[in-house]
Amino acid sequence: MTIDRRAFLASAGAALLAPSPLLAQAQAQAQAQATADAPSAKALIVGFSYFDMPGNILPNTLADGRLIGQTMRRLRFGSVTTIEDGTPDAALSRIGSFVDGLNSDDMAIVYFAGHGIQIADENLIVLPGGQTFLGLRSLIDTLRAKTDTVIFFLDACRNNPFQEVPAEAQVSRALTRGMAQASFLTLDLEEVAGPNPARASTLRAFSLQGSGVKIVFSTDPNNVALDGATPASANSPFAQSLARRLIERRSLDDIVSMTTGDVIETTNGRQSPWSQGSIDRPIFLAGQPRQRNPSRPPFQVPG
Repeated sequence: MTIDRRAFLASAGAALLAPSPLLAQAQAQAQAQATADAPSAKALIVGFSYFDMPGNILPNTLADGRLIGQTMRRLRFGSVTTIEDGTPDAALSRIGSFVDGLNSDDMAIVYFAGHGIQIADENLIVLPGGQTFLGLRSLIDTLRAKTDTVIFFLDACRNNPFQEVPAEAQVSRALTRGMAQASFLTLDLEEVAGPNPARASTLRAFSLQGSGVKIVFSTDPNNVALDGATPASANSPFAQSLARRLIERRSLDDIVSMTTGDVIETTNGRQSPWSQGSIDRPIFLAGQPRQRNPSRPPFQVPG
């Protein structure tokens, strides 16, 4: 019997190259691992420098917003909308347009860099000019009404600048995102949280119920957030770490944990990021880790 050597080799090679069920399953798993949630995300990047407020200008916020925006574009987010300075009305209008453009199956991711204050446990975002405030609660509620998944990064202070702080507890104003004492702000804040009980009752403790929302504060309650770890820093320690961690193949929860550790180390413990809320599924913006076994085993209770 004569065997055509070329035909035999071709048939043998085809058999070897034919994917086995196990190989096909491994390839499917690898493809699933590479899948990221980024394309379903719509990002809003807000950076206010307060250039028209002497004594309260923040040198790094615009650069921080651009850094985070570039990172999200690198991850191929569905869309990235940027708001910088402008008038309060223009800022609110653009925020409203972003919210209107959300669909229920979108993931809304917001990053805000600017002045923030906290009064009676209510976090307020200071709009350009310093005389208009946007409550974090109202913004989160508005986003939740449009989509099931909201992630908010607040790179701002969470202290009350109108409360007396002991000199030894103060951090240099030149390096923080805290408001300086300003008389033209005091009037507006008194209208919001003044002695009138009816007005004061509108400031409730910020709380979340259910899942679908994750808020990551760059600092803990009643504390300041650094604008730069040093006067020469181009970015805040939070933005710098967040941009680096976002592109790593980690879950969102791991990204937040790693960023928290970075900021604590960079600021020598003066600033500790804080998170609140929960999402009922893991989120991977750059894809799942390639290695299933962590290089560093998790903490386990002996037993």
